[in-house]
Amino acid sequence: MYPATVDGPVTMVVETQTVVSMLGERHAITSVDEGFDLTVEPPMRLTVNTRDNQRVLTVVAHHIALDGLSIGPLARDVDIALMARLSGTAPRFTPLAIDYADYRRWQQDVLDAVAGEQLDFWRATLAGLPDFLDLPTGTPDATVGASSVPFSVDSGTYADLRALAHRLGATVFVLVHAALAAVLAEASGTQDIAIGTPVSGRSDPALDDLVGMFVGTVVLRTEVVPSKTFEEFVTEVRDRDLDAFAHSDVPFEWVVDAVQPARAVDTHPLFQVLLAFSDITTPTIELGEGKTAPRRIDIASTQFDLEFVVEESEAGLTGNLAYSSARFSRDVAVAFAERLASVLILVAAQPDIRLGSAQFAQVGSAVVAHRDSAAERYTLGTVFERAAQKWPENIAVVDGSQVLTYREVDRQSNALAEGLVRAGVRPGHLVAVAVPRSAGFIAAVMAVAKAGAGFLPIDPSQPSARIREILDRAAPITGITSAGFGSADSDWVGSDWLTVSDASLDHFELRQACLDDLAYVVYTSGSTGVPKGVRVTHRGIADLVQSQLDLFEVTPDSRVLQFASPSFDASIFELLLAFGSGARAVIVPAEVYAGGELEALIDRHQVTHACLTPTVLQVTDPESAPSLQVVVMAGEAVNSALLQRWSRARSVFNAYGPTEGTIMSTCTTDLHDWNQHADAMGPVTIGGPIRGFGAAVLDGRLRPVVDNVVGELYLGGDALAEGYLGQPGLTASSFVAAPFGDGRLYRTGDLVRWVLREGLRELEYLGRVDSQVKIRGHRVELSEVEAAVLRHPNVQQASVIGHAGSLAAYVVGTVEPRALRSFLGNAVPAFMVPGTVTMVDALPMTLSGKVDATKLPAPSVMSSERLAPSSPHELLVHGAFSDVLHIPSDQVSVDDNFFDLGGHSLSVVQVMDALGGQLNRRIPVSALLLHPTVAALAAHLDAGADTSGSEFDVLLPLRTDGVGAPVFCVHPAVGIAWSYLSLLGETDRPLYGLQLPGIANGDAAPSSIEEFAARYVREIRTVQAHGPYHLLGWSLGGVIAHAVAAHLQADGEEVALLALVDAQLFAPEGAAEFGIDDLARQLGVEGVSFGDVVDQLRSNRSELGFLTIDHLRRMYQPVVEAPSWLASYTPPVFKGEIDYLAARSSHGAQHWTDFVDGGISLHRVDVEHEDMLGEVGARALGRVLGIDSAPRDSAPKRGT
Repeated sequence: MYPATVDGPVTMVVETQTVVSMLGERHAITSVDEGFDLTVEPPMRLTVNTRDNQRVLTVVAHHIALDGLSIGPLARDVDIALMARLSGTAPRFTPLAIDYADYRRWQQDVLDAVAGEQLDFWRATLAGLPDFLDLPTGTPDATVGASSVPFSVDSGTYADLRALAHRLGATVFVLVHAALAAVLAEASGTQDIAIGTPVSGRSDPALDDLVGMFVGTVVLRTEVVPSKTFEEFVTEVRDRDLDAFAHSDVPFEWVVDAVQPARAVDTHPLFQVLLAFSDITTPTIELGEGKTAPRRIDIASTQFDLEFVVEESEAGLTGNLAYSSARFSRDVAVAFAERLASVLILVAAQPDIRLGSAQFAQVGSAVVAHRDSAAERYTLGTVFERAAQKWPENIAVVDGSQVLTYREVDRQSNALAEGLVRAGVRPGHLVAVAVPRSAGFIAAVMAVAKAGAGFLPIDPSQPSARIREILDRAAPITGITSAGFGSADSDWVGSDWLTVSDASLDHFELRQACLDDLAYVVYTSGSTGVPKGVRVTHRGIADLVQSQLDLFEVTPDSRVLQFASPSFDASIFELLLAFGSGARAVIVPAEVYAGGELEALIDRHQVTHACLTPTVLQVTDPESAPSLQVVVMAGEAVNSALLQRWSRARSVFNAYGPTEGTIMSTCTTDLHDWNQHADAMGPVTIGGPIRGFGAAVLDGRLRPVVDNVVGELYLGGDALAEGYLGQPGLTASSFVAAPFGDGRLYRTGDLVRWVLREGLRELEYLGRVDSQVKIRGHRVELSEVEAAVLRHPNVQQASVIGHAGSLAAYVVGTVEPRALRSFLGNAVPAFMVPGTVTMVDALPMTLSGKVDATKLPAPSVMSSERLAPSSPHELLVHGAFSDVLHIPSDQVSVDDNFFDLGGHSLSVVQVMDALGGQLNRRIPVSALLLHPTVAALAAHLDAGADTSGSEFDVLLPLRTDGVGAPVFCVHPAVGIAWSYLSLLGETDRPLYGLQLPGIANGDAAPSSIEEFAARYVREIRTVQAHGPYHLLGWSLGGVIAHAVAAHLQADGEEVALLALVDAQLFAPEGAAEFGIDDLARQLGVEGVSFGDVVDQLRSNRSELGFLTIDHLRRMYQPVVEAPSWLASYTPPVFKGEIDYLAARSSHGAQHWTDFVDGGISLHRVDVEHEDMLGEVGARALGRVLGIDSAPRDSAPKRGT
């Protein structure tokens, strides 16, 4: 085994241990899952399991002790030993020519000779290697752990691969390496691929009979050039691999030190994908006249993102892909395994195929669920004309006090249309409509459509310079505006423009436009800063109207909110939603945006249908808008929590569509049941294509990607816009020829992937291509971080941007910034946690209701932007934090939290001792607990705050703020609760310690468990008057916590959590022998009397030097009396379930079954009792205090 010493782990040889005989093969197999603690046990376990007449030998070994090629000689030795034991004799092993120690000495001699030259090779070979291979991940299956998927290649293909390898002077390994590199290049979009591979390290035949760990690791770097054939590529890979293997003597760790790649705790250095080839023959063991049936048990584990293990046999290639469940979904892992197998089959048949050819490309679904167009095609003018003819007396528009029927709106638009025709307007012309959201805007749009022209919506409230720029670029033939816009403030209004008025005309002959004529032009912001005008024809109008009818069930009795700004195409969506069915359009006044005013308007007019952005819905109460039957969410990504909130009493849809796709291109089915089944619904999607559209998800080479793989969304179909007005270059780059079939595709710039939801393939929206940022070499999609932030229950809205090499989050909600960062640390990789979290009252929005990133304030300064100390006390505290925590002073900011930096219970008193010595006064521990940042503690010292011994208060505040209900922690037998400080880094909840009364002043302490419970209930109620309560206790503290919980229940209060930390209900053997010397050792000194302990604490200048003999005597008293308290104590029954955290060798949970009415959830912690609040135990307890997703092993319930 390898016990730890001050000089690091050392090798220790121990005596042969007894082979344990157990019953049942299942126990033998499951024992493989047990890990090794190499500091206290050998790195190998042999267990014989007997059942009936069968014996199963299970050999579990740590990789530090043997490698794959050790299995043969190990099996031989086991065979000899078993045969000898069966015959009643001692085994006789043939002496080996050399042993492992000889090999290690030889290896060191080799390294002394070649290390310099080989490290130079690796520095040159790996120079400029990307830090991280960015692969598609899907939605990870878990936050930790690994899983695996098998794959294989048949014997015929294997034979072809062997023949190809022979012809190229290579091996099958080189072929598989080349194929895997091509697959990874295809998936990552990069040509520079690094793969790790193990090397046997047995360069001499004399080593073949040794059992030991000889394997090393080599980095194989290749450049995947699409223009090369696979044969050419294999030749290059062969040469590179041979060079790498020739320089494989130096350990991998030396290579890492020499190359100095960027390091991250969640990323393997230099490579993240491993390829291992195995030709290990499973040995047979002959026992007398019979033979065993050897069976290797493979455990899904890997320290890499992906680990491909391939075995050769006459039956072909058999492979297994182990993958990190925290990074990849199973679907994506299966896709990787299947893709490698398919590439091997392809190149075996066509070795001259080019890596960049269409035949080599992975074929996904090019256009999925392409929806047929509406049976009848018609123009925008037709929609308006039919509405007036079919529902003339229906109310068409409600605009404040103005109420117009379809007949009245039709007559008003006729008059305007007649004026346009007299002005020379014809089909194909463009007419500006500069009218605010109103009944007049609707009449103007109808007029332009009736004249056969296209309209250009202008928001009169926008800056004049912006309006002039748009008008100059679009050059409309004329325009329509409202009365009052002809002044100097609106000098952009043409002198020949028409004005909306009350004039009406009974009849106007519709000027029928063609489907390819212009319907409207909408200007959007451009990435270059120049607005771009999207030219939309009439081809998609009928498809949009019919899809609205199919999905949203609008009737003539419906009332549709007109909310969007006229300058955005969403206003056209709303107008068609109403007029396509003869429904009532309810105009939202310009001064109403969201919240209570919008709720009141919806309720007053009994609005049934609304299309709103998630930002608006977030600040609107669904319970205050009961009339809404259908809500269409659009314009921004939707999170599950918002969908849950709005789907309780209505139909909800998530719609998606760029302006270039005639407003709506995809939409979900009705998500009304999301509220009841959110956990089973999977990700929120944008649905599939609506009528007239097709969707393709393509990679950077315009090749379709497979399901669950991220790509860019391309839209196709008749409903696509014509292009950009006056920008042919931009049109050509955005509207491309379809690489498959006929027609055009529009490149949306949106990242999506195909997912399966309730049997339907739908698109999951992931963000913008141009919203990517790189954090420490990792490509990060800001939308994914935003989604993670929004999963926090106390976050209502969030926006994330890249800022100074990190991420900056802007949050509306009640969460504390550091608590949010801690929450994210458990949800996403470290590089995706924002360095700053800025709390804002509201996110700034554009007129269309989207977040306006340009108006976000500067990020709040956190530890990513370090603030230097600026006062004498800040200098003292800053230095103490740095010295005690061994952190360079330039890495400590005055707003850093001591516990976020790694502080714990003992380091708290070290800081207090250091500060007390410099200030010549004692500072209580509680000062740092209540003021945990440099700035806060310095301000506390500036104020000359009271420094009395509050660290001995019965109710000790450990953290007074935080997330969720407070947790009350009862002291163990030693009567102080300082040990619970270790929980501050594991949970964000408020924490209070309950300590033995009288330590500081000698007041009488309770003399029974019942008295402790009654006193602590009173203390708890000074902080929290009523339940639900959350309680925990370690050791004796667990017994008292149980009594407190029962006392509260007897008072009619609810106890939501009761956690017992290795709490022995009966005094363990030897408990009464816990002496003063044991207490001294817990305080870090030696001594057999209280006086000795105090003297040593002071002479050692210990941080606990303020303790007196009286303090120690009072702290020690419960230790002495606890056995008698427990012997005379019968616990009450707690009504509910408890969490029991058991130490490594503890069996205390079984004693509680008669005193718990709701069962016991057992959490085994692999430490001893005295370490239960150390790092490992605190982490386990932190999971219980938060959301414990780990499997629970239930102890027997009462009566079983």
